[in-house]
Amino acid sequence: MDESPSRPSKRRALPAPITQTKNKRPHLLKAEERILQSIFAPPPVEQTLNEICVAIDCEIGNTVSVISTSAGSPESAAAHAKTAEIFGLHLFSSAKIVDEHGRESGSLEVYSCDPRVPSADETRLVERALNLAALAIDRETKTVQRADRPISDNQPMARRVLEWPKS
Repeated sequence: MDESPSRPSKRRALPAPITQTKNKRPHLLKAEERILQSIFAPPPVEQTLNEICVAIDCEIGNTVSVISTSAGSPESAAAHAKTAEIFGLHLFSSAKIVDEHGRESGSLEVYSCDPRVPSADETRLVERALNLAALAIDRETKTVQRADRPISDNQPMARRVLEWPKS
């Protein structure tokens, strides 16, 4: 081994230690950016709604979330509740998803392994999930409405025509 004093020693800088912050970023916030991107991108609304449910389930823990759209029948909500009961799950949270005009566009049910009520933080997570779900369902509704509209209904946009100055 060459131990020559004229050779400069190469020291590697140690990586900075990872420190824990008080405000640990919840899973829903981590997933929120991906969810927002999928709301305005081509994936089907079902995939986006499933990602919202997964984010809630991972963040709260020991829960199973279900989002039903207004296209779903009232019987499907009852079927979800019955299935949850069979598996020993308890209703943790249930809320309506409303669109920008205040109309019901779906519902979010969260079932828990233990009978309990949501904490304030968990309630805020559910509210954020409701907002994300409303955006996704609204985007899908508007996309379907545009696709169903006849071509003759598509009005051209009014544009301002620029004219060359007269000399």
